[in-house]
Amino acid sequence: MLTQHGEQWPARHDLTSPESLGAVGEPTKPKAWLWYYRHGGSERCFIVGTS
Repeated sequence: MLTQHGEQWPARHDLTSPESLGAVGEPTKPKAWLWYYRHGGSERCFIVGTS
């Protein structure tokens, strides 16, 4: 869902403190995982999926 909002949404927020990001509800597709890693996690967070 977040990938639909583009790169501008996370760019407007301070995302320096998260150490990990989680995805719940469905398997994380490679394209979404890369988006989380690059834009949500600033290429430094662990990405955890529960599905």
